[in-house]
Amino acid sequence: MSGMKTCIAFLLIALLLPGTAGCKKDKKVYPTYPPPGWEKQPDGKYPYSMTAVLRLPNDLGAGYKENDELAAFIGEECRSVAVPVDVEGARLFYFLIQGAAVENERIVFKYYSSGSSYMYASDPIIEFKADGNYGTADQPWTLVLKHL
Repeated sequence: MSGMKTCIAFLLIALLLPGTAGCKKDKKVYPTYPPPGWEKQPDGKYPYSMTAVLRLPNDLGAGYKENDELAAFIGEECRSVAVPVDVEGARLFYFLIQGAAVENERIVFKYYSSGSSYMYASDPIIEFKADGNYGTADQPWTLVLKHL
């Protein structure tokens, strides 16, 4: 009889174990991407420009690698690729964003992390303004990015 109890106990355990797996908190899995190789539009396509000085949020900035990419987009078109510069211990990203004088579309910034192969994007945070400025070396704007 004890053999039968053991068999039933193992059967109950086997039936209950798969249900406990659902109790674990699921870790969010994000898609990975190949390096995008973003390039700005050829010089002369857009006669006007504006500047932006930005920095990455602390959690992403700490893992920054030389092969990471940060670019500015209007619609699906890349209008500028950032140039990272270290300024007094802070890594800042300088943009010269190209556009048309009458353009009033918002700019989205996209960041590719080569360490994780994750892609991030900002909400459309600023509107293109010919000869406009967004952030400075003394007061750079910190991007708010979310996974794509």
